[in-house]
Amino acid sequence: MWFRRDVRLLDHQPLVEALRYGEPILPIYIADPSLWKNSELSVRHLQFIMEGLTELQESFHNRNGTVYVSIQEVEDVLATIYEAFGEFTIHTYAESGTTVMNERNMRVHKWMESQGLQVKEYQQDGVVKGHDNRGTLRKEWNAYMDNSLYKTPAYIPTVDEEEVPSILSSSIDKMNRLSVGGMRIKYGQQGGESLALESLETFLSERSKRYKDDLADPVSSSTAGSRLSPYLAWGNISLRYVVQRTNEKISSIEEEDHVQQLKAFLAHLFWHSQYKQWLLDDPLIACESIDSALDDVREDKEETFQKWCEGETGIPMIDAAMMLLLKTGWINNQLRAMLISFTCHTLGLDWRRPADYLAGLFLDYVPGIHYSQTQLTVGTTDAKSVKVLNPIKLGKNLDPEGTFVRRHIPALKHVPNKYVHEPWKYHGFVHIDYGEPMIDVQEANRRAKEVILSVKGSTNIKRKKTQKKESSTREDQQLSLNLFDS
Repeated sequence: MWFRRDVRLLDHQPLVEALRYGEPILPIYIADPSLWKNSELSVRHLQFIMEGLTELQESFHNRNGTVYVSIQEVEDVLATIYEAFGEFTIHTYAESGTTVMNERNMRVHKWMESQGLQVKEYQQDGVVKGHDNRGTLRKEWNAYMDNSLYKTPAYIPTVDEEEVPSILSSSIDKMNRLSVGGMRIKYGQQGGESLALESLETFLSERSKRYKDDLADPVSSSTAGSRLSPYLAWGNISLRYVVQRTNEKISSIEEEDHVQQLKAFLAHLFWHSQYKQWLLDDPLIACESIDSALDDVREDKEETFQKWCEGETGIPMIDAAMMLLLKTGWINNQLRAMLISFTCHTLGLDWRRPADYLAGLFLDYVPGIHYSQTQLTVGTTDAKSVKVLNPIKLGKNLDPEGTFVRRHIPALKHVPNKYVHEPWKYHGFVHIDYGEPMIDVQEANRRAKEVILSVKGSTNIKRKKTQKKESSTREDQQLSLNLFDS
């Protein structure tokens, strides 16, 4: 039983199928150094996974079983298992990921085939490999979500620890030996199935009452949102369970506004799978522009990139959003779109490096969602309409009193509301420990729009006007939904 992004017991098909054989199973989690080294994955992801695995280990122990971990390449682990036990079958969930992930999985399949062994991969989140009809995706997704849940096994017989090769360990802490880049977080959410289930219940009972209304608010969204995204990202809870519990809640309440809030949440859960399907159908979107027309007009500026990374741009909403993200690993979808729009449109940087950097910061990083949303925001899809966000204007609209900005930039604590999003206009700015803006946002955005118009064609203006009414377009979905929060 090979755990990947599915660290849980409830509604776990591969685990249940592996147990059907009536023999002890070997549950493993493998942290491949080649997958983690020099990739978008970071130590905060490893930290969250280990928290989930620690709880999973306790759950296995309560059922007379043990989970084993390894910091080795998957092929080496499989070869050792084969040498120790002979023929075996892998049970695991199918995975949609980056090119590096896909190459690793292809190597596993080739190795297993070379030994005459079988890999059984099971569908997850309603995403289907080889799906060629997007028109039927919603129908098939609904059918998958309506299927019965796989119950948590009461008893999990596993291979005796003394028989397990030394390449595997029952100590989850051994994974700390993996050398991973990035920054740990002290104030983010913790991993684990019990916390995922608890978050779902508090959301459905109370926090969801303002879900749709507060999605874009930089402060309120942290509580009105489900905050299930990291648990869904690393599989501490199954999407199907979330959908079914949400439907149960909808059927049990009479308040119409609350019902509408939860229906909006359900719509976002579908889009969660839809964007994962997009990456599965086209894995190159994680590293190549769907439409490369803008690639030649964007570049890599090291000093500019580093200031953006460190939240030192001199633009309060940008810096506050980055500070919060660095500290907790989470910001709402509007702020995510604002960060990537600023670095690619306003600063003129190529999207790939910022996208990988943000992937490493987001505790709820899901490749399909992240890279799809990035390309939609930076205008590298086949869509003609591209929205260039102004962080100053957004700040005035979403944070008119500067509550969010002041919380994360203490230097602006005493700046009047009128100037909090443009502190350089304040007469006392010279006495504030906050840098000048690195760029004239309005002028840079004007130039960015001119470049987009010249590169993507004059149809941009026409499409932008007509698509405002087409809520089903990718652009409108990107700007209105909060995939990362759901």
